[in-house]
Amino acid sequence: MTPLSFAAFTASTVLVSLLGARLFASPRFAVLTGVLFVLTPLLWRQTQDASGSLYALPFVAGWLFIVRRWSRCRRDSRQRAARS
Repeated sequence: MTPLSFAAFTASTVLVSLLGARLFASPRFAVLTGVLFVLTPLLWRQTQDASGSLYALPFVAGWLFIVRRWSRCRRDSRQRAARS
């Protein structure tokens, strides 16, 4: 396992756990999401082989986290505008 593939693996796991926490609104489900993600056999295989497809995974997970956060902020602003 190269240091770059380990960093991508770690960043992906953290970002998917954060996404799970945001999506399910529970720290318990954040841990469960992270554990299920880590136990995926394909992820371990890609980490060992250090393929190029693994390096994009933290960016995709980060993008999903940002989209989820943006949609929630947008919905909150619409609710505030509707109350006014």
